[in-house]
Amino acid sequence: MKPKSANIKEPVRMAIGSLQHGGRAGAKELSEIAEMSVVELLGGGLTLEQAEKVFRMAAIEAARLAEEARLNFPRTPAVEVKIKNKGKR
Repeated sequence: MKPKSANIKEPVRMAIGSLQHGGRAGAKELSEIAEMSVVELLGGGLTLEQAEKVFRMAAIEAARLAEEARLNFPRTPAVEVKIKNKGKR
C-alpha cells in the first residue's frame, strides 16, 4: 500500500512543520490542512500526537486570522466632514 504523503504539497508540508512547533501558517495552507484527515497526516509520517497538535494549532491559527480579518474592516462607514468658513471677520 502506497503512503498518501505524495498527496501533501510542499507548502502544506512546510505549514504542518511550522504548526508542529507552534509557528504560523497562511490561510490557503490552513484550508488545505482542514480538508485533510488524520489518516493522511499519519500516512505523511506524523505520529498521532503530532497530528493532534497540528489540528489544534491550525484551529488556533484560523481563529487568529479570522479575528485579524474582522478587525481590519470598519464597523461603520468612514465619513469625511468638511467645514466651510462662511463668516466674515
